Amino acid sequence: MALVYIYRDEQGFNELKTISESIAKEHDVEVVRFAFVDLAPKDLPHWMSQQPQSRFIAKEDVNLWGRPRGAAESFCNEPWDLLMNVETSLPTPLLHAVRSAQASMKVAVRQPVRNVDYDILFEPVYTESQYDRIHRMIRFLSTTQLT
Repeated sequence: MALVYIYRDEQGFNELKTISESIAKEHDVEVVRFAFVDLAPKDLPHWMSQQPQSRFIAKEDVNLWGRPRGAAESFCNEPWDLLMNVETSLPTPLLHAVRSAQASMKVAVRQPVRNVDYDILFEPVYTESQYDRIHRMIRFLSTTQLT
């Protein structure tokens, strides 16, 4: 399972890490977090690059048109069972990554653009936290027959 999100700060990173670890434990799945970081790879904090379940698109992993390449391209070529966009809106590099990803199923909260890239869309609840949003999607996926 891949969680796609926007890196904002260390607190948000740690919150999403905790959420993904609880999902992995509760549902016995591997969860990899994937984010766009608006930094050059050499400027990434050392602690970020030491996280085996975290992957990033940095500034240099995006071409002139905003399309992923390098590390991002290998993420897109991985055969994920589930790709979950946990944001209400994505920057252009993540839009391209989601579109290009080889996931069996892609889910998200309804986006301002590119909703055609998702198999299941959830209506946004603007007052809910990211934690509640993720668990609402997980609860639906784990209790609904999707065949």
